[in-house]
This record gives sequence, C-alpha cells and structure tokens, in this order.
Amino acid sequence: VGVPTTLVIGDVASIHDINALQQLASAGDLSLTVVIVNNFGGGIFNFLPIAKHTDVLSQYFNEPHAVNFAAACQAFGVAYTLCESARDFEFAYTQSQARVPPGCRVIEARMRVSHEDNVLVHKKLGEAVAERARAEILSQIQLGWSHSVGTFANQEAGNEMFVLLHGWLGEKADWADVTKLLTESGHDVLSIDLPGHGVAEVGSNKVGDAWEAAALYSLPVMVEALADVLRRLHIKCPIVAGYSLGGRVAMSL
Repeated sequence: VGVPTTLVIGDVASIHDINALQQLASAGDLSLTVVIVNNFGGGIFNFLPIAKHTDVLSQYFNEPHAVNFAAACQAFGVAYTLCESARDFEFAYTQSQARVPPGCRVIEARMRVSHEDNVLVHKKLGEAVAERARAEILSQIQLGWSHSVGTFANQEAGNEMFVLLHGWLGEKADWADVTKLLTESGHDVLSIDLPGHGVAEVGSNKVGDAWEAAALYSLPVMVEALADVLRRLHIKCPIVAGYSLGGRVAMSL
C-alpha cells in the first residue's frame, strides 16, 4: 500500500491462517506489522451469553492452546518480537513503524490476564471512553436558559420547579405567558432553549461535518445536555413540561 500498515489479529485467527506467514517472508518492499493479541484462546466468547455456561465454554468455545508463535515465525523466516508489557509493546511497535528498510514483522502481545478479568477491563475502558466522549460532546453545547423565581403569592402552592421545553422551531420565550402564571402561583420556572434554537450555541454554529452535526443535534445529546444543566443548577425532581420536540426530550429525560 506504500505506507507502513498494521494488522491486529487474535491468536485463534492467527492459528487458523498460520501458513500465511510464508507470504510475509517474501513480501518484498511491503511494510507490514502484524500484532497478534495472544490471550491463549477465544476470549471474545466471554463477552457473549455463552459465558454463563461454564461447563462447555472452555472446551468448545475458548479453544485454549499453547502455540509457539516465535517458532512459527522462525520457521517461515519472519521477524518476531514478544511483548509482555505495555512499555515493551510501545517500544517494539514504534520501532516497527520506523523500520528502514521496510519489511514485515510479527509482534506477539501476550496477555497475562484471565478471560474473566479481560471482560472487566474492557468494561472499564468502555465506560471511560463513553464518559470522555460525553464530556467532549457536552462541551460543544451551551443551552440557553432563563430562571424565573416564584413570587409566593400562593403559599399553598409550594415552590416546585417547572422546566419548560419548547417545540421544534420554537424558543424559551414561547413560554412567557405560562411562566408568568406559574411564578405568580409561587413556582420557580426554568425555560430552556434547546440546541439549534434561540440563543443556544452548538459547536462553532457553522456548517461542519455532517456526522458531527447529526450527533450534536440528536435527541440523546439534547437529553444529556439538559440533564447536565439540571445537575449544574442543582435541580432535582423538577416538573418537566414540553410540546413537540420539547415533549420528546421531556419523555426521554
């Protein structure tokens, strides 16, 4: 392909296609790094419902093995490196990408973690990635909002917080008459400008990548942005009302 290329492949898949190493040995100017993730079997099945059936999981699905990838690479004349730590892998991979002259190399990343613990590690990584993505998306959205305090004219009404959400092509000002009635009845009111409406700001407010726009203006992101505002304002258990788009956001909150 003309540029350094990396193939990441599991140990079981590598075993099924082990004779492909012969092609790497005679690949000419191809610059290819093959990273074999060796967790000693089909650990992917521990992520699936079959993992509950421990009586058959190991024998028929995990496919435990003791394949010597170093010996296989030596037999076919392919450069090989074993890595058993993140630091070793970082060094070996960096070296492979800067290799002159180009060639093919196999890096075996040997995992010293059980299949069960591997599931927990992936879960934690997934949660961290999701939280980072959520924070990045929310950082690009600034909802417009107005907080109107009740006058306590009606002491029996209490001081419930109303959150009012406008519909598509609307804005928080649409709730002005309702807000006046609610505050005069002793209620606090938070009226919101949803993304793409009123004074709400999304990203740079310029037409950009279509996929990014689809995400930033999606219903789940609107719900997350509203929930974030409520958390920052320390508003718990409000009465949420909305119509059209606002109604959909309210029902999803």
